[in-house]
Amino acid sequence: ACLPPKTCTLVYFLLPNFSLLLQACLKERYGLDASQVRAFIHYQPSYYHLHVHFTHVRLQQPGTVVGKAHLLDDVIDNITLINEQYYQKCALTYQLNESHPLLALLRKHHDQAENV
Repeated sequence: ACLPPKTCTLVYFLLPNFSLLLQACLKERYGLDASQVRAFIHYQPSYYHLHVHFTHVRLQQPGTVVGKAHLLDDVIDNITLINEQYYQKCALTYQLNESHPLLALLRKHHDQAENV
């Protein structure tokens, strides 16, 4: 579930500015301070394309839990403070439902590896 190099570079430059711009828009339009907003991303395998959500901190939804979402500030810090290729090298923990097709494939692979 790593980002391709070109995507990583694009994200490296866009995310910090994107976050600040959206925070300013949310403040202007809805009167929400950054402390009232949870910004997080979804990416594979939980979802099939990178996208960002901004929700009120009081809103609790299944897609906002650890293993489904990655806090935007954490992602920005990981790629700007630690390493631009952080997500090409790290292992991401994620949660899959019992009915998710990827879970069936992982189980099949695990079973085959145990029988070798």
